[in-house]
Amino acid sequence: MNHVYMTDKEAAEYLTSLGVKFSAGTLQKQRVKGSGIPFVKLNSRVRYRKEDIDAWLAAAPVCTSTSDRRAA
Repeated sequence: MNHVYMTDKEAAEYLTSLGVKFSAGTLQKQRVKGSGIPFVKLNSRVRYRKEDIDAWLAAAPVCTSTSDRRAA
């Protein structure tokens, strides 16, 4: 299987192109917290796989109200 590996900046640009505004800094902060999009480390470099980003977005809860607890 051929994977597309993206840097923080590339992943943020990909998300933004899908209408989900993210910055490279947000991705970095989420990694430190242990939340957010799964990533891989290739040697010492962090990379995001396109399919992991797509799966993360697809798994996001769908809410019908801003008071819906799933939005948290």
